[in-house]
Amino acid sequence: MILTKGYYKVLIHKDLQKCIAKKKAPFNDQYILKAFRKKVEYLREDCSHPSLNFKPYKVSERVKRKYGVDSIYEFYVNRSIRCLVYVLDDRKELVLYHVGNHKETKLKAT
Repeated sequence: MILTKGYYKVLIHKDLQKCIAKKKAPFNDQYILKAFRKKVEYLREDCSHPSLNFKPYKVSERVKRKYGVDSIYEFYVNRSIRCLVYVLDDRKELVLYHVGNHKETKLKAT
């Protein structure tokens, strides 16, 4: 799959919106919140921006079916924080679902 500028709509999942609004970890750190917002703008403008390191997250077909998605991607918020992105090809949407360290992200994607 090739994602091109403006081709997919970028949405933030309601659970992630709640975490941001309540400043739950990792959003209790203003640096991470600022970096996250900046990376979301990069994603909206051009998913191939080098600082995103936007790439497919390897999961089984069973996991994709479980979440009702076509694929799962990730991008770096900073060196230690990742964001999981659900890709819905039929609706042309990227849904930002989870933000956390590498270990949390791995657990969330299974």
